[in-house]
Amino acid sequence: MARSKKTDNSVKQKPVTTQTPFPKIGQPALRALNGAGYQYLEQLHGVPEASLNGLHGFGPKALGILRDALKEMGLSFGSQGKTTSAPDNFRDLWCDDRVRQGTAYEEILATTSRPVDWAYEVWDDVIQQLKDKNNRSRSIAAQILCNLAQSDPSRRMMRDFPALFDVVNDERFVTARHALQAMWKVGCVSKSHREMLIVSLEKRFSDSVSHKNCTLIRYDIIQCLRNLFDAVHDETIKTRAKTLIELEDDLKYRKKYSTLWPKT
Repeated sequence: MARSKKTDNSVKQKPVTTQTPFPKIGQPALRALNGAGYQYLEQLHGVPEASLNGLHGFGPKALGILRDALKEMGLSFGSQGKTTSAPDNFRDLWCDDRVRQGTAYEEILATTSRPVDWAYEVWDDVIQQLKDKNNRSRSIAAQILCNLAQSDPSRRMMRDFPALFDVVNDERFVTARHALQAMWKVGCVSKSHREMLIVSLEKRFSDSVSHKNCTLIRYDIIQCLRNLFDAVHDETIKTRAKTLIELEDDLKYRKKYSTLWPKT
């Protein structure tokens, strides 16, 4: 009997890595969730109810339905009205010890792959690190901030995006690439975030023609757009990506970029 009970509990508590569609809620509430970067139910685990109540079109009825759905899975919203502190090793992201820094980087990147309620506790610090003299700190800050874009109900990213995107032009090419490869996550937050990102990518694609690593930059931009398309399924992204590909004069590289958008 004890063995059977254990099996039943394991069924109820689905892993947070699954992607369960939202239960039936109103379209305004669904659009509000999608616009805030939430695409499936598990992403709401640990998110404070107060942060969802602030979304336009989201009401108490939808909140109750989602609360019940999470409970059935052994999950729940975060503590309402309470902010969880950032992980203790967050400051290790900027330390000189490569082992400690690497461990913190992996852990924080994994933690922020879904919404957290402590983003504003570290936000300004991360922004400051984007201009640090250490290129490794700049790279880490850019990647972490891209992840934190989904944890930004006050839409600070709309203000701070230029500072973030500047890292895409970093003097250290490896730093620039790491930043560029993470940028698609910003576009997942809302349509306005998406447009802001795509316009910046289009400009970078054109400006890169004089860069010695032009083809790598352009490939990363097209890959970034592909990742964004796969996440949000917006056909206009595909159209704009293909328009950029046609700007490539070298047929060999044009063909290479096109492999990221196979014909369907």
